[in-house]
Amino acid sequence: VNVFIALFFTIFFGKHSELRERALQNQLPRTKIM
Repeated sequence: VNVFIALFFTIFFGKHSELRERALQNQLPRTKIM
């Protein structure tokens, strides 16, 4: 779980907000499936 949180914050505070949003949207469904 900590790894996912770390990746989340890394993407959240990433340089490219657009990539962050895309990654977030892609991560949400996967998290629900898991």
